[in-house]
Amino acid sequence: AERYLVEKLDCAGCHSINGQGGKLAPELATAGARLEPDYLYSMLVDPQAAAPTLPRSAGRAQQPSGSGEQQQQQHAACRQHAG
Repeated sequence: AERYLVEKLDCAGCHSINGQGGKLAPELATAGARLEPDYLYSMLVDPQAAAPTLPRSAGRAQQPSGSGEQQQQQHAACRQHAG
């Protein structure tokens, strides 16, 4: 998950992840403990729609892809991580 956040979505441009990366936004390593699973998933799928005030570069890389089943598994993983 960390690699995806850094390489695909470029979250580390603003967020730190395990102490590495940006300092403008909250630490992401602890996001599962403080954010709702549905919100986490929506930020991964479409960051601009979930938080319209994000810089236009946020989430500029490819959106999560795959079959409906794969996307359901990604959503379940977000829910489990936050649980």
